[in-house]
Amino acid sequence: MLVTVLATLIAGEAVRADDKAPTQTYGEAVKTMKEIMKDRYANVGVTARGQDLRQAPPFKVLPRKPALTKYPCTGCHDNSFIDRRVRKLADEHTTLKFDHGNGRLWCYDACHNGRDMDHLVTLRRQQVDYDESYKVCGQCHFERQKDWTFGGHGRRAGAWSDPRQVPEKHEDLLVKDRSKIAHWNGERELLNCTACHDPHSPAIRPFKPSPPPEVRAGLALVESAPLPEPQKWQQQAHKTKEAK
Repeated sequence: MLVTVLATLIAGEAVRADDKAPTQTYGEAVKTMKEIMKDRYANVGVTARGQDLRQAPPFKVLPRKPALTKYPCTGCHDNSFIDRRVRKLADEHTTLKFDHGNGRLWCYDACHNGRDMDHLVTLRRQQVDYDESYKVCGQCHFERQKDWTFGGHGRRAGAWSDPRQVPEKHEDLLVKDRSKIAHWNGERELLNCTACHDPHSPAIRPFKPSPPPEVRAGLALVESAPLPEPQKWQQQAHKTKEAK
């Protein structure tokens, strides 16, 4: 009986050992993925005119690193010790607010590689320069990236001739600056996603609106009459529409 039990246990261990997946290097994974995808094509999405990203007009991106006051990151990070714990930062980066992905992401989960802090990283762990951070953003926000590539989202460079003058934080990007970031002639140079969106808390917060435009010479400012109060039946119709 004991011999039978031992034989069963040994056979079970042998099956589990055989079921264990062999190790695979990063280069082997890339090679295999290319083989799998060689007869396929990416779903890149199209615009209202039926254009995909391959038909987007050529562009350059305004460098982002000159505006980052704490770059290079290896001034503090030594690329050797990685603390992967999800935690409240107490020593450095204490002013950063983390709500990107509603708590589903952490530093080393999606954007940073602790072994190479001077670069960003894709979900497949490929190196990306900070000046090309839009490539990391576009992995999840691909619809917005498509709009950005064609010029329907974001801004073109032009308000500043020096990238170092672009504010590091999006809340420092004044309303009057947002309205003048554009050069519609010549080479297209776009602002990176992180020029307007804080990568750790990307939602655009409410900001003070721009003042009204000045009255053109020779014209006078005419005060508009206030709109009349809606009738009772109009109020009720509006409430009914909202309820639906």
